[in-house]
Amino acid sequence: MTYRGTATRRSLIRWRATLAAVVTAYMIASAVALAVAKVGSLEFDKLVTCSEMIVLAKVISLSTGPTSYAQATVIEVWKGAKSKSVEFLATPWWTCDSSSAVVGETVVLFLAKGQASRSYIIQHSGIGRLHVSTVRDKSCVTVTSMTVLPPKTSTVVSPAPMSDGLKLVELGVLREMVKRQLDPLPAPRIKT
Repeated sequence: MTYRGTATRRSLIRWRATLAAVVTAYMIASAVALAVAKVGSLEFDKLVTCSEMIVLAKVISLSTGPTSYAQATVIEVWKGAKSKSVEFLATPWWTCDSSSAVVGETVVLFLAKGQASRSYIIQHSGIGRLHVSTVRDKSCVTVTSMTVLPPKTSTVVSPAPMSDGLKLVELGVLREMVKRQLDPLPAPRIKT
């Protein structure tokens, strides 16, 4: 009887050791999956649809500290409530977030109201901040490969080499793309 009790005890110890190994492996795999989380690409129409506010704005100030907020003067409102200024979180809130701001820059901002923030957040982990620059006398925005533009979107060839995946789109073209997304049906024609 002692022999059988010892064998049962050994089986129980092996079972517990196996269970502990499986749980540990699961926890490590979960931690690795979280550690390699990254921002995926997003179609332009979804970026427009998911944004509560889309504005062309100029950054006028930036708070300092562990959490930075930017104040921007609104030049044009493309979506959302009319406003003269907007505040947005300019600090990354997770590893792959690229939210930031530079005083004096002009940007197109795709914004959503932050859940735990006192202000707006930049959509798609900071990718919804498109820098405006002048290229060959045209106002253009820089769009990363993380934003999937509609097929046949007209782009501008940069005179200087650009990083892989960056595209220049004329500001007016981008504005029209947003308008088409928000109002996809043309007004009916009235025959006279």
